Amino acid sequence: MRDSAGFAPDFAGLAATPGDPRARPTYKPRPTAVKVDQMISFQGRRAGCARVWNPDAVHLLPADRSDHRVIDAERICQAIAALGSPEAIAARARQFAVLADPTRLTLLTCIRAAGPISVSDLAAATGINDATVSQTLRHLRASQTVIAEREGRVVRYRLAGTPVSALLAAQA
Repeated sequence: MRDSAGFAPDFAGLAATPGDPRARPTYKPRPTAVKVDQMISFQGRRAGCARVWNPDAVHLLPADRSDHRVIDAERICQAIAALGSPEAIAARARQFAVLADPTRLTLLTCIRAAGPISVSDLAAATGINDATVSQTLRHLRASQTVIAEREGRVVRYRLAGTPVSALLAAQA
């Protein structure tokens, strides 16, 4: 079946017999096999260490990334090991999301600079309303970013030992 110009329409190849040169190839899914160059291993972080096969530190590239070009397999393995589970990534994202609010970041910066400090002192230092400071600190306590310490009737807040506090210290 051809059109007036002599060209066969696209569906013409579908009915062709297997020996016909016009027949289109049929694509069959191939079983996924792990190639040797997809298996990545590294010995450790020691300098001058020879690349020795270490079955404890092997990472396989997922099948959807098997066509990616690999330049340094050892670095890929280190990057995969650093990622951890998707749940760990989500937990770290929640931790660092604490810094996304200007009020929280302001209070955390003040607490880092002054050490244990009360709500009233934070409100005076920042110019933020006492109630807002208190509510923000409640959120920071719930996220385990700050720790409350009671001294009689006064509650003072200090940074907890989290990656957020390390990041704040690095920014100083």
